[in-house]
Amino acid sequence: MSESNKMKEMQVNKLMIQMGIPIILYYSQQRIWKWRAFYRGKK
Repeated sequence: MSESNKMKEMQVNKLMIQMGIPIILYYSQQRIWKWRAFYRGKK
């Protein structure tokens, strides 16, 4: 079984997209939850 190093073998643009999308989705979801909690608490 050969191990590959993604950071060494992949193109930078593809690597940034592949690694960045999960982070963007996670932080977007956290922000939405905070907004919902904030607006529900106002009522």
